[in-house]
Amino acid sequence: MYAALFLALAVRYRDFSALPGPQTGQFVFHFSIIFSVWLVLLFAFDFYDIFSIKRIIVFWKNMARFAFLALGFGVIYFYLNVAALIVPKTILLLITVFFVVLAFLWRRALIIFIGSKRFAKKIAVAGWCSEMDELARDYLPRLNYEIAAVFAPGSFSGFEKMKIFSDPRRFAAELEKEKVETVVFAAKTAPEIFSRGPLAGALLKMEVIGAEIFYEEVTGKISLGLVGEPWIWEKLFKSDRKNYNAVKNIFDAILSFCGCVLTAAIFPLIFLAVKLDSAGSVFYVQERKGKGGKVFKLYKFRTMASTPDQYLVLRANDPRQITRVGKIIKKLHIDEFPQFYNILKGDLSFAGPRPEWNKLADDYEKEIPFYNCRYLVKPGLTGWAQINYKASVTTGEAQEKFEYDLYYIKNRSFWLDISIIIKTLQLFFR
Repeated sequence: MYAALFLALAVRYRDFSALPGPQTGQFVFHFSIIFSVWLVLLFAFDFYDIFSIKRIIVFWKNMARFAFLALGFGVIYFYLNVAALIVPKTILLLITVFFVVLAFLWRRALIIFIGSKRFAKKIAVAGWCSEMDELARDYLPRLNYEIAAVFAPGSFSGFEKMKIFSDPRRFAAELEKEKVETVVFAAKTAPEIFSRGPLAGALLKMEVIGAEIFYEEVTGKISLGLVGEPWIWEKLFKSDRKNYNAVKNIFDAILSFCGCVLTAAIFPLIFLAVKLDSAGSVFYVQERKGKGGKVFKLYKFRTMASTPDQYLVLRANDPRQITRVGKIIKKLHIDEFPQFYNILKGDLSFAGPRPEWNKLADDYEKEIPFYNCRYLVKPGLTGWAQINYKASVTTGEAQEKFEYDLYYIKNRSFWLDISIIIKTLQLFFR
């Protein structure tokens, strides 16, 4: 960012000295403030996510969105800051353009570096499971992990190109030869050879990590196939985290009050638009399950035609039912604004597992293991699952979203909440 700033000043003033232009100090001061917001925008659009920066199409789509918002914020900043001694219209544009070019070049170099086999992170796997299939196929290649060896004394259905060993001595020798630092333990049971003999000695020299932990670190979700009831009790049913909850409640109260003020300001316009477009109530009210399984009423601005069976779950996005005004306010996510009142009441938080329609939640509790763990925390206006996964339609998709919810429940913190809220900005551009 600062390289783009000094390059823009040098080009604008045709001065390639150490401090180009007559007001370098003023530019550095004001753009330092602007750059702090740019950093937040870059985080929101996944520029610190290896998956995203390695996909060139995603990179340029997000970069275009970033450039638009970055320019917009710069314009607003200098328009409102009448005390500023500079009005850098051309320089703001130049800085944005130069930054986009420099960021692209830097990230291409970074991708070449992290994608090189020379810098691959070598791991070995003891045993195998279906979750390792998913990791080996969808995640590890993009993160530049290399599975150097697999110990599978029985039948093995893994990928053909892997080096598979059934002899513990040969497996131990391969670990040393390939200089493996991490062994992922994916066996359902622990054979005696892991605690005795040459393999036990080799494992003492390196990190041994359970498949459930490795899966969580790589994917950002928790596999229901790798955890059981003891894990649930140990990892989720912890202390109530009083300090975290206190800070979260204060944060929710302040922001939701501001959100309610904003909603009240635009309500007359929304009221007229919805009423003139279709018959029915301005609000849509649905019962959903919250913390402790308590049922509460969730409020939205109505976006669909008012019918006796309106908003049946799984058909909520039926384009034949959505109104003309509904398309606009849904696209801008304005239909969610009444939920600021739910947050102020204490039914919702800004970040947490998104609450399900109570009738659908009852079905999921029967079909998805440990689903009632969602009720350990307050549900959210947005959540970890919302920024990482699409809207669910089938039970299978609902289970995968729940695995993201489990990750949030286990790792919840104020900073994770902030990151979720920031990344929710992406939803406005989908």
